[in-house]
Amino acid sequence: MKSKRIRYKAIVVVALLSTLLAAKDSFATTENDVLLVLPMSHQVIQRITLTTGTMKIRVRAGLTTVTAISAFVINQAGTIVFIATPSSLSIPSGSTYDIEAPNLTAGPGYTVKVYQSDGVNVIYSAATPVGIGDIFIVAGQSNAANSDQVKTSANSGYVTTYDTKTNSWNLSADPQPGPYPFDGSLPANEVNRNFAGIGTQGSIWPIFGDYLANQNGGIPIGIVSLGFGGSAIADWVPATAEGPCDSAAGITGVRDPGVNYNMIRNSCHHLPFLLDAVNNMLSISGGFRLILWHQGESEAAQSTSIGTSYYYNSFKNMQAAVAAVAPSSQWVVSQDSFFPADYNISPDYANVPCGTTTINSTNYSLVSNDQARLVSDGSAWQGPFSNYYVGNTYRYRMAAGGTYGYCVHMNGYGQTLLGEDWANHVHAITSFAPKLNPSY
Repeated sequence: MKSKRIRYKAIVVVALLSTLLAAKDSFATTENDVLLVLPMSHQVIQRITLTTGTMKIRVRAGLTTVTAISAFVINQAGTIVFIATPSSLSIPSGSTYDIEAPNLTAGPGYTVKVYQSDGVNVIYSAATPVGIGDIFIVAGQSNAANSDQVKTSANSGYVTTYDTKTNSWNLSADPQPGPYPFDGSLPANEVNRNFAGIGTQGSIWPIFGDYLANQNGGIPIGIVSLGFGGSAIADWVPATAEGPCDSAAGITGVRDPGVNYNMIRNSCHHLPFLLDAVNNMLSISGGFRLILWHQGESEAAQSTSIGTSYYYNSFKNMQAAVAAVAPSSQWVVSQDSFFPADYNISPDYANVPCGTTTINSTNYSLVSNDQARLVSDGSAWQGPFSNYYVGNTYRYRMAAGGTYGYCVHMNGYGQTLLGEDWANHVHAITSFAPKLNPSY
């Protein structure tokens, strides 16, 4: 008899709360969504298992002293799936309070509603939609950034991108935000270099996200894009003689002594941004699924040999730096070592079709062999073979409006195929790999 009374009481409470939520405007004196720190609208929470995840709810006190909080998680069907009502609190204005909502079903469309009160006043905050799915941190050079011919947007509604500078999630659309601002907040020389490095064109990532979400049955996809055009692997390893991009060295920063890299281009150290992204995802989203590494053209373009195992050892150094923060982090590495022999930035070459010959066959082999070795020894999962996507069928030299692709970057057709190829490889991994979350 006692168990029946308990079940009846639970049903009545849920029904009452549903009524209050529907009529919130009748009693909530203030609405302030900024006070709901986590989750954010459009945020993806990293799932822990294939079917469940834990959502962190963080509310900032907006009253002099908050004495009670009520938090609700509502699924896409409108059902309340989590309730927390901590009371007898004493949270001073500006401080935060965390609540965990465990064992939520992986999927899209959650709404989080939070009420805070000081016994007299009530503030209401909400975030929607929030998804529980998989987060992918993207790193590498231009074909991992915004240098492709066509600007794309995710159409499924399941794919969002995290902006590392504004600390916000948005539906994924090119150009991907990258770790650097376009708002002039850096010195002029930094803004100009970052403008070129991040790119303002298209990427493969909205295509990748849509394709993967559809393969996974609508599991939300979060993308953290850190790609930077022209970056060598030396720019992603722990450095001793080079500061980060916003250091006093500016665009004339130097690399570690002894690095064999002779392309003429800007220098920047990117590892701090990768580590920041890893830490941030662990903190706000409970982790991330994979790091997607798409890089290798810079080494292939060198006129002198990079040497045996140079690329492999550099990658392992970068990987170790990330493992110090996220020990169970996993990587996916593309086969990416093609740099065209007919690379040319002269407008006279605008209508010349892209060729299929690499500029340095020795370095092409050294890089691709090291990338294959990373997969064969278990250091990384196998990504797509982007070296197959060469020539005029897949790449472009110059787009309408004078945007250069240099036969390095993908045209619209190449973007689509490469994005789908990335999705196919990642889908195979995420469908069976047991380790879903580096923080567990």
